[in-house]
This record gives sequence, structure tokens and C-alpha cells, in this order.
Amino acid sequence: MVSRKEKRYILRNRRTGMALGVRGMTAVQLKATGEADQIWRTVPAAGNTVRIQHEATGLYLSVLGEAENGKGVCVAAPLSSVEQIWKITTATKGFRKITHVHSGRVADIRDISDEEGAAVQIWDFVRGENQEWIAEELKPGKKAGKGVGFEKGDQEALPCAKR
Repeated sequence: MVSRKEKRYILRNRRTGMALGVRGMTAVQLKATGEADQIWRTVPAAGNTVRIQHEATGLYLSVLGEAENGKGVCVAAPLSSVEQIWKITTATKGFRKITHVHSGRVADIRDISDEEGAAVQIWDFVRGENQEWIAEELKPGKKAGKGVGFEKGDQEALPCAKR
């Protein structure tokens, strides 16, 4: 049996070229800088699924509570539940979709926004470019620049709420 290993990525949205990042506890798209606050680690889970860990904070990409269309994606402390289980698969050649396994919905830029800081939500997969991602793997030993990081007081009251 082949052992799966953790991998490090910068995940950029196909439509905007912006990187998946975090503001407060909310997953958002940010200008792609390659800095530490934009690095994600895939941690093997059951089968071909993963938990996606924000390297700068140690928190995991999550969909908390009801996972309906429009539900915000956030980061949260490790949970032993379906709220943090994802599958990264090919959407179209060279692009990936990030599927929240429990809901079957994918990571999607809210309102197909071009704005920096636009929130990430889950939505039924409709083959939109705002739902496709470029997974740029960082090879072992490659370091990213210094990021803005995470401030303990910088948390929203309802980070995964539908907006």
C-alpha cells in the first residue's frame, strides 16, 4: 500500500488568479504573493480525501453547520467531523475543484467577484471558472515569503455564516 504524504500548495482561483487566503477566520481570495499566509497543506484523511490546513495558522478549511449553497467557508480548529473533509479533483485540464465531501458542493468565489478579499463559499458545481483552482505545489524546502499571519483578536463572530 502506498503511503500518502502531506503536500503544500498555493491555491489560485482560475478566474481571478488570486490565491486562497484567510482574513479573520473567513476564507477569501487575495492578491497572489506566494507569502506564508497563502500556503495550504493537504493532510490525508480517509480514502482519497484530505483535510486542508492553513499553514500560517494551523487551522483547517471548514464548512460549519448546514452546508447549503452560499454557505461561507472558514478556518477552524481541528474537528473530527465531516465539516473539514475535502476532495481535490480535476475539473478541466490543468484546473482543480475543491469539493466539500459532506455536501458535494465546491469552493466558489462569492458573486463571481473580482475583488480582493471576496469570500469563498460552497456552491453546486456548475463548471464556473470561479469554482476552479490552480494547485501550485511547493516542493520540499521551498519557502514562501513572510505573510500577514493571523491575529488572535481578528476573528469574526460568525465566520462561516451565509452572507
